[in-house]
Amino acid sequence: MGFRYVYGLKTRLTGRNKKMSTETNQSGFDDLNPVDQPDDDGEDVEWLDLAPGDSVVGELREIRENCGEYGSRVYKIQTGIGEPVKLVWGKASIDRQVDSAELGPGSLLGIQNTGEEYETDNGYTGVRYEVRSE
Repeated sequence: MGFRYVYGLKTRLTGRNKKMSTETNQSGFDDLNPVDQPDDDGEDVEWLDLAPGDSVVGELREIRENCGEYGSRVYKIQTGIGEPVKLVWGKASIDRQVDSAELGPGSLLGIQNTGEEYETDNGYTGVRYEVRSE
């Protein structure tokens, strides 16, 4: 019977099928070094979840690819001097319009939640967003 550490948990390997049991091991976690956050550079940031009719306008500072559980984009938008940088999760309707307009860092960008729902060919529903630029 052996032990190994997986994500801060002490894991005991038992039996022929190597079934795992876990017990909390805080000291394993404490032995690791902290990981810097991508936005841990002194910048004020604010995540936006645009409600129907809400919009954000500003300079597109960065597009991060393959973020989160679903590999989505994150748009980093500066709305004004001294204002927190806004972070907006990409959605299919936002991403298509940004790609079509060939927008990138430095572009003036506006994103609005239209509140309109649509259904995909796969039967999923989504919310339509409108993207505008200069």
